[in-house]
Amino acid sequence: MLDYHEPLHSRVCVQTSPGYSFEFIPSKQEQARRRELKAKVAQLRGTRATLRRMKAELQELAQGRSLLLPPELMGEIFGHYVHLYGQLPETLLLVCRAWYVLALCQHTLWTNLDPLNQFRHGTLKPWAGTFIQSRISRSNPVPLNVDFSRISRIDMTPEVTMRIAGTSTLRSRIRTLVIARASDAAFLLGDQPLLKSLTIKSGYPHPLDQVSSNPKKFKLAEKKNLTTLRFECSPKLETWPEALLQRLHTLEVTPTGDPRILQECWTMIQKSTTLHSLHITGGYGCTAPLSHPSVQRLSVIYPHYINSNHVYSLEDVRMPRLRGLSIEARDPKALMQLKLIDTPVSSLRLACHVLYRGVDDLITELWVGAIVPLLRSVPRLEEVELLAEPQLVIKVIEALGKEPSLCAELRAFTVGVFTERLGEEGAAISEELKDIAAAVVAQRLQGLSTQ
Repeated sequence: MLDYHEPLHSRVCVQTSPGYSFEFIPSKQEQARRRELKAKVAQLRGTRATLRRMKAELQELAQGRSLLLPPELMGEIFGHYVHLYGQLPETLLLVCRAWYVLALCQHTLWTNLDPLNQFRHGTLKPWAGTFIQSRISRSNPVPLNVDFSRISRIDMTPEVTMRIAGTSTLRSRIRTLVIARASDAAFLLGDQPLLKSLTIKSGYPHPLDQVSSNPKKFKLAEKKNLTTLRFECSPKLETWPEALLQRLHTLEVTPTGDPRILQECWTMIQKSTTLHSLHITGGYGCTAPLSHPSVQRLSVIYPHYINSNHVYSLEDVRMPRLRGLSIEARDPKALMQLKLIDTPVSSLRLACHVLYRGVDDLITELWVGAIVPLLRSVPRLEEVELLAEPQLVIKVIEALGKEPSLCAELRAFTVGVFTERLGEEGAAISEELKDIAAAVVAQRLQGLSTQ
């Protein structure tokens, strides 16, 4: 949003031709500011970006009076055009001089640095470097979200990464960062007081190789204010200072079948003593109990493994402050193995993906046999959201009807169904199931009121 030194309504308005146009006479403050900017432009011998911003502000003071709408409202429209509808802010520069000035002065329009997604390109174009430099300059001083993980290693070479990371004002303004290559560690150098979230993608060589080889160089605890860490690979526990882990509020880990990586993930969780949210993409092959004193929201995504004899990593869970639990599973065995101990969950979301076709009745019974015991293990549930095939939703609703003590304190029951195979009947079935779920909630509330 533009920063005006004086509101528009304080300027003097003179009608020059009745019924046709208006001219705003600049106030004394505006006239003084314009003289100051003209003098600085004449004397400036600095960067082109600084010169362009000062010229834009000078032109904005002169031309802002010709806009049909207040600049603040025009700025809101521009923001929706770029961020909500995914349009290029560069197109705004081509409309007229007034829009050109206004768009350049609205720094939040220029924060998307991805040269692929915006243009729907699959490969990097020769102009990408100029594009990124321009976006960095025009967005200053707004915080940035940096993610170049979609760019191939052929294009995003270490030399290219160093040139981009070395751009003045970039690293100090990064708010969220995604690292996909070892050379991306260049974006972590220096003071970064705005950096809050860091995501490490999986790759070879390991994206954290440079950081783990010399953690002190990156000053992760002293010069960063990270509160969110996400790992799609092994976390390399030795890389992260305990002072940083103790500040984390959100952590996402991806354990695998390697016992060493599972132990690293679980140890990192234990050392992150102030966590509020924990996200786990469940591994397999070995198990270990998991506990934490402060986690309030737990999200678990179970991948699907062809081997029917696999063992999932998540088994005994003890979290005395846990309130919200979200589970996405593709095999009922994941829910059968999960045991919640002294975990007072009040909100549960279940997404059950039935992968096999042609044996729906058998698979549905297995899912029901896994879901009902899970519901029994959390007797204080007040909110339940179930996303599954219609047959499974019906069976769970029937189980709730047969067992009044199941989810006895239920206050909200939301259902969603996978309707791809149902065609036009899918919407009607979905609405009918929602009505039945609402009746179950009404029955539970009536039971609470009579107690």
